[in-house]
Amino acid sequence: MIDSSGTKMMVVVAVLAVVKSTVHSATCDNIKVLAKCDKDEGPKEPVDGQVVYLGHENGDGYWVYPRFSGYVWNWEYPTKDITDPEAEWAKWIWHDCGTDLVCLESVKYPNNYLYTHNFVGYSYSSSPKTEDWTKLKISQKSYTSRGIHMFLSDQRWIDDGYDQGIYVYVYIPPRCFGYKIADELYNYHNDKAELKYEYSRGLTRSDKKTITVTLESKISVGTEVTNGIISAALSIENSLTTSWAHETLASETTLQKTTTTVNVQPNTKLVVWQKVATYGPYEWYSSSARFLCSEPV
Repeated sequence: MIDSSGTKMMVVVAVLAVVKSTVHSATCDNIKVLAKCDKDEGPKEPVDGQVVYLGHENGDGYWVYPRFSGYVWNWEYPTKDITDPEAEWAKWIWHDCGTDLVCLESVKYPNNYLYTHNFVGYSYSSSPKTEDWTKLKISQKSYTSRGIHMFLSDQRWIDDGYDQGIYVYVYIPPRCFGYKIADELYNYHNDKAELKYEYSRGLTRSDKKTITVTLESKISVGTEVTNGIISAALSIENSLTTSWAHETLASETTLQKTTTTVNVQPNTKLVVWQKVATYGPYEWYSSSARFLCSEPV
């Protein structure tokens, strides 16, 4: 993959946190309450350490990024593709640096932070939370379809009447965490039947783009996807999870079909629900967390 500067970009699909569970039985009415995964379930505010994107005032699809020699510019790129590894140039890490203060670190240039004094630029810091110039004051917040609109300004000069800064849209890719139907089995007979159901596991993309796997990236899309998935899951943890485990997806970057045999009661429809999580265009299907529910036929 090639970014806008001609640099070859790589991506590592890392370890994703998943819910550790076995196959459970439940009534279909109960599981339907937890089933939908069609809306953003993540936090509306960025959290410490999260990857965010800074939309520019030029318009939807324009992103603030560190260009070269300490200057910051804006570049047009489709929002649906902004989580792609070749868009590393657009990624910033949100660091909480005090009350209504944020330090924004470039992913493309680690340990380089956005500043807004004299002009908008970026520079190196080994200790951003102890320096003043790295801390940006957050003000004038509003919530829009493009993200959280806010004014970021140099907190050192506000009391002196200088309010130099930049308006941005802090964009957090949508994510959700829930269940989807993996398969349905029907036993129309008066005796139990041993039937097979199929489900897919692994990581894929809704737009069917290929996920490239290598070990040479500065930051893995897996890390960003992981954090997005976890934040979505935690928002509804009490109703969906019991304990956490880890499942490596380094070898599961395409969907893989698995077949399982199960006994189905007489005159019964068996519905197989599978845990699924999404982050931007990425879709993750768990290999371990499934629910079975039955209905009469």
